[in-house]
Amino acid sequence: MYEESHPDKEQQQQGGREIGFQEANWSVSSHRPHWGPEKLRDNNPLTYWQSDCPDAKKYHIIDLTFRQATIIKQVSMFIDFYQDESYTPKTVVIRGGNSIRDLVDVLTFECPQTVGWVNADISEAARYELIRVFKLQIVIQSTHLNGRDTHIRQVKVYSVLP
Repeated sequence: MYEESHPDKEQQQQGGREIGFQEANWSVSSHRPHWGPEKLRDNNPLTYWQSDCPDAKKYHIIDLTFRQATIIKQVSMFIDFYQDESYTPKTVVIRGGNSIRDLVDVLTFECPQTVGWVNADISEAARYELIRVFKLQIVIQSTHLNGRDTHIRQVKVYSVLP
């Protein structure tokens, strides 16, 4: 399931490229020991980032800070509802801006109760305008079954080729 529907092939055909650790600083709002942000990018669907927030009312956030203004094309997340159940993200908001002070909501989407990649097409949501940011946030506003923490197995962020 992971490889069959992986967004890399489609993005490469459309002139997209994946943004990695060398182009952005990846951080998370919280995590359990040994289940930090490095698990989001290890290309292993059996591992995951697990948030660790004692306050169930706070959002779980993945922050990307870019070294230069970067055009964002798509954000993809691999989720597994059947293993993660109440930890599975439900409502996700993508925010972008120049800094933490001027972030705006770019796209809000719902994750289904499934196993697979959930792709958020930023260019389509912005009516095919280019979204250029120094700061990108992926905000988990709620989880299925009202879980307190979240599991995300993989995150891929795509830009256009320079």
